[in-house]
Amino acid sequence: MRFSSTRRCSICNLRRGSRYCLRKGKYICWSDCNELRIDLKCPSGCSYTLKQSDSSQQDLPFQLQVKTDSRKEFRELLLKEMDKWIITPQPLFGNRMPLEMADSATGKKEIENLFLKFKIPDFIPMKYLADRLHLDSLKIPELIPDYENTAAEYLDKIIAQDWAGMLHYKLNQNHYAREIYLNNFLNRIKNNRILRKMREHNLIASAVTDDHRQALVFHEINGKYDLTVTLYRKNSQWFVKGFIMGPLELVNGENEAIQQIAVLLSKNDFSRAFSLLRKYTDIYFDSADMYYYWGMYYSLTHNPAAAEIYFLTAIEIDPDFIEAKYNYAYILHTRGDKPGARDFYREIIEQNPQYLKALNNLASLYIEEGNFTEAADLLELCLGIDPDFKFARENRNRLQKLIEEEK
Repeated sequence: MRFSSTRRCSICNLRRGSRYCLRKGKYICWSDCNELRIDLKCPSGCSYTLKQSDSSQQDLPFQLQVKTDSRKEFRELLLKEMDKWIITPQPLFGNRMPLEMADSATGKKEIENLFLKFKIPDFIPMKYLADRLHLDSLKIPELIPDYENTAAEYLDKIIAQDWAGMLHYKLNQNHYAREIYLNNFLNRIKNNRILRKMREHNLIASAVTDDHRQALVFHEINGKYDLTVTLYRKNSQWFVKGFIMGPLELVNGENEAIQQIAVLLSKNDFSRAFSLLRKYTDIYFDSADMYYYWGMYYSLTHNPAAAEIYFLTAIEIDPDFIEAKYNYAYILHTRGDKPGARDFYREIIEQNPQYLKALNNLASLYIEEGNFTEAADLLELCLGIDPDFKFARENRNRLQKLIEEEK
């Protein structure tokens, strides 16, 4: 699916003209497509044509055979179908109109009995129909917020600059209880030229994986910019993972971009690596890997202060990114922030008790502080995992000399 970033709907001239209408011979938005196809007169050659359902449940209304690009588009089409249904004589009610039937208690009961015969799918907005016809006895289950609702509410929080409210939608929200991560995250949001000036968002399309665990929701921002929200489902609830500054299909390009950058850095081709990092970071706003490779770029070009910022961002985005966490701890260590380095080395070891570099570096830090007992324990553990680990052997020799000097 590929959309133009500038083409407007030829009918409303407001929303994105995301599909070509054979009936109008022009590009239109999905909302105006719904307005047109509800009359069932669109050309059969159009992939978005609305057709009558051939379902076996012939008595159940609102069964549509139709292509849509989002759940919201489908729901709004259902609302239009409901508006049409209530003013259309229905054969199953003896050609009476549901809107007229709803004027009497008996008529309401007939309508309610029809829907009680079926298990209504949860995506059908039955509350709208019940409100239109005053079907007070019809029990309507609450619609569970889906990935599109979650994405829209999250963007609303950014527009309102409700930072505390926004965090409730984040996948790793507990991670942001730590001030260093929260401040880093908010600075990224506030410094992004699209997010900081966002005034409105319009849904264009969405997609969900077959297992319904991950989703993408593509919006147009301020009638101008492309933005895709990435989401993950946890315990039946949807949470925001991050942003891609572009349409849906760009999600598939992230791994390839990262591989290109990794190869260039391995060859010390820093100029081309810098160009690609700048290009792709503008797109993959919440890619922990992209910020990690920025950190590697600045480490390899001897700018530890810049590397520190990017490694921090990588672990702000992905708290389980051990390699980024190790590099961040190492920079803290080398610049003399021993308490900070110690905390991060310990976190790494909690995540992976066999992470040799963290075990060795924490032992080295303990040696520097004169904590020889804990250093010796860590080095024994380290060499028990890998007896040939060079740096741990060197640290053990250094420790033994220091102990002997103290005697």
